Amino acid sequence: MSDLRIYRDLSRKPLVHAQNAAAINEHMNELGAVFGQFSVANEPPDSEAGQDEIIEAHRELLNALMLEYAFASIDVLNVTQDYPHLEKLLAQFQSEHRHPETEARLFIAGGGCFYLRARDRIYAVTCQPGDFISLPANLYHWYEMDTSAPLCVVRLYSSAQGCQTIPVGRNKQHTTRVSR
Repeated sequence: MSDLRIYRDLSRKPLVHAQNAAAINEHMNELGAVFGQFSVANEPPDSEAGQDEIIEAHRELLNALMLEYAFASIDVLNVTQDYPHLEKLLAQFQSEHRHPETEARLFIAGGGCFYLRARDRIYAVTCQPGDFISLPANLYHWYEMDTSAPLCVVRLYSSAQGCQTIPVGRNKQHTTRVSR
């Protein structure tokens, strides 16, 4: 289930807990971020499915998102348990960073939790298939993938160059365990 919890301190109870898309989006808008839900096939694509095949399967929705939010580039991350260098990828996700461009994710399969750091708060957004999350440029965040199932996300960027990551100066890696 999609979920948003807002914390002052991750080891304490959340200040806010929202589970419906409209309420999640309302809180996300405070950061210049967007949250939405769309209908997608609720099964992971074949592990052999290529980027083009996955994009084509969701072409109508992706075209609409690209137009509405002025995204300039798109790619696919299709991660299974046998993904090459999985541990390195997970470490990259869990390192707090930001991007100089707007970045978004449309979850096709699998899920996880995006952690956004802003205004002395941590926003923990749990995403599942059909969820769309768009983060504005320079918003500090990290991601904890649910490794119990394959992950397939379409990634959209406002930059034609795609993803450009700027690590936090101290390149803090999070192993996040939050109070629920």
